Amino acid sequence: MFSDYKKGRVTGGTGSGDVNIWDVYQRPGMQAMCDAYTAQHPDVVIEVQATSWSEYRTKLEASAESNTMPDIFWMHTNGLFRMNRMGALLL
Repeated sequence: MFSDYKKGRVTGGTGSGDVNIWDVYQRPGMQAMCDAYTAQHPDVVIEVQATSWSEYRTKLEASAESNTMPDIFWMHTNGLFRMNRMGALLL
């Protein structure tokens, strides 16, 4: 299931999506989870993208402002209210 940020809806079944994380050491584990999911759902493609911590928040906020949010992303709870005020979260 992936969010369609531009349209404010959630879709499922087929398609592609992005998972963005800031911890490059967690990428293999996240990729393994996504691979397990796509093995059971062959019509879905998931790309795991790892960004350094020093760039992550800036890139995430820029993507929110330009309506290009990743489908799934990690964030600290201290950024939750800011991202929600920007209208970037499906809650």
